[in-house]
Parts: sequence; structure tokens; C-alpha cells
Amino acid sequence: MSQAKMSRRGFLKKTTATLAGTAAAPYLIPSSALGLASTVAPSNRITLGLIGCGIHGAG
Repeated sequence: MSQAKMSRRGFLKKTTATLAGTAAAPYLIPSSALGLASTVAPSNRITLGLIGCGIHGAG
């Protein structure tokens, strides 16, 4: 695999584009796709989510 060097300017362009896309996502994605269009029953609501915690989240 070749290692391509990225300039600072290229890095900043890609980072800015990613941040702009992330910031614009709530305005572009319909609320029904995010599950916000209707109320969610308390038994179906996620109150705590852990990613990559290993055995610490078990129990």
C-alpha cells in the first residue's frame, strides 16, 4: 500500500467539508429517518449507549 502525503491545505479542506456535512445533516435528513417524527415509548428509548467498553458495560 502506498502512503500518499497530504498537505495541510488538503487536510483542512477535507476536514472543513466533513464538518460542514455533519453540521448540515440534521437539516437534510428527514426527522422520520432519525426517529424523531413520533413519540417513543419509554421501553423503546435508549437511555445509555456504550461503545467499545469491553466487559465494563456487562451486568
